[in-house]
Amino acid sequence: MKAGTWRLRLRHSDGTGQALFIAELILNPPAGARHQPAWSASSTALAELEETLGWVIPPPIRQTLRNARSEGPSQADPPGNQVSDTVARAHQPTRTSTVRADGQPPVSYGRLLHRDQPACRFDNDGLRIDLHPATQAGVDTLSYRISQTTPGQPPLVLFSGTRGGVPPWQDIDADAALSAVLLSTLRRIHTGELTERQYNFLVHHQDLIIALTAGPPDQPYPPGTHVLLHPADPTRRAGGTVLAATEDATGQSYLIRPDAASLPGHPWRDQPTWTLRAGPWHVHATHTRTTHTADRPDILTTGAIAATIDDPRFTECTILRAFDDHGRRYEVQPHAPHPRITLPADDLIPVRGTAWPTVTALLTARATAGLPPQPGELLVTLRETAIVTATPTGPGITTLPSPNPPSPALDPANIQPVPAPAHPAQPAGQTATLRQADHGTLRIDDPVHGQLLVDESLFTQALRHRPDQLTAMITRRPWLPPPHPTQPVFVTAALAALHAADELRLTHPRPTPPPRRRTSHRYLQPPRPRRVHPTRQSHPTTRSCDTGEPAVEPRAAAVVYAVDDASRS
Repeated sequence: MKAGTWRLRLRHSDGTGQALFIAELILNPPAGARHQPAWSASSTALAELEETLGWVIPPPIRQTLRNARSEGPSQADPPGNQVSDTVARAHQPTRTSTVRADGQPPVSYGRLLHRDQPACRFDNDGLRIDLHPATQAGVDTLSYRISQTTPGQPPLVLFSGTRGGVPPWQDIDADAALSAVLLSTLRRIHTGELTERQYNFLVHHQDLIIALTAGPPDQPYPPGTHVLLHPADPTRRAGGTVLAATEDATGQSYLIRPDAASLPGHPWRDQPTWTLRAGPWHVHATHTRTTHTADRPDILTTGAIAATIDDPRFTECTILRAFDDHGRRYEVQPHAPHPRITLPADDLIPVRGTAWPTVTALLTARATAGLPPQPGELLVTLRETAIVTATPTGPGITTLPSPNPPSPALDPANIQPVPAPAHPAQPAGQTATLRQADHGTLRIDDPVHGQLLVDESLFTQALRHRPDQLTAMITRRPWLPPPHPTQPVFVTAALAALHAADELRLTHPRPTPPPRRRTSHRYLQPPRPRRVHPTRQSHPTTRSCDTGEPAVEPRAAAVVYAVDDASRS
């Protein structure tokens, strides 16, 4: 059932005739009552309206509003807000919400966001900064958004704006642009333009913001600094983290752990201290990471991670197979209590790629997990690409060499790794959390694996196994990150419930339903075989999505977002 509708419109105010952009939340009224806005906000600038709403107004919708037929100044102002700002933000559109704009076919909010990918992003410790270069009327501009991120929730936009008259993006230093954006934001402290929410956000992240404003550190770089290797050479460019600095007869150098070393299939993945040695002239410190789609793989391979654009059933998934016989499709394992499913490639966004060097290495890894090749599959590795066809004797594999060699950081076959010190300094990470998502589903937020939604009964089944048994299940799927010594058992159990459900069912074909108890943090304790009592605490969450027609039909609206009540618990 729908919770209501967001209506965005353009109106000219009395007297000055100044254009106002208005956003109204219309909740579903009781039977017989009028459809009156329960909450509204207005601004002469769409960026300022975004800050008030807390969610993104995508560029196509901004343009629609600017071109919309304006209401006359005689239109009555909406009544005072009937709900608080917190309640209004709890009804924000999600990626599944349907957006209807004048003269345009319906489209999901998720697809509009997908078309507006940032050119550069900083995302760390709950602070996200997105940079969007564009050209408006022949003038280069740089739009930005500063958001607060919380695991399991959509980002909350705190600051939004556009800087004009900037150089073309290819001539901009991303770290300098990031610093300029933050400086302009900090200046608002002295003008009294900040809301209490914005001010508290800046205070909470003040240390990180000060560091970002100052720019990347100068050489010599301390351990933990993120750097670009060979930034001027596209064939060798790669991101990495400084683990140590050394000095010998040839001079100073850095031991750098490539970002790609953590990818499935990379030969250094299980050797966390292996590094590349690089001289200071080949290294450039940076706070940002580019997010151009050109930097992402064209075809995903087993073990890659993808996000759904607007699928209401799950948010992220692991790629199992890629098919290219009847249009590009992927067989995926959702990170949610849902069986394997095949989706069109256009419904997925690459999140993390892989680094399988050869087709043989890929098929060997898949064989340990019982994932044989199927006709119609496309197997893409760093050095080779293979097509799987049907033959009288079974699947046939035709392999061709890849035309472009990968970067040395991605495929270090001819590089001798240099071990870093045994205990290199590493940035502190977040801890994994476990909570009840809804009836029968648990949610794990883990800094390594992201958000995992698991069936509670399968999770309980997994906890009946010894930790070494769970580790063996994960190890048989080499594209999953191997459990590290400090990984909580409940994270390993959740991974087994998602990726090894068949093994769990085979081991315990008829598990006894566990008694329902309210024991706090029971899942966080070391499991005792066959004696696990699941937590039944209630952790209310607030979400919203769209599953059909909007609750109200707008009369003079330019854009309508529908939100769904079924997802709010």
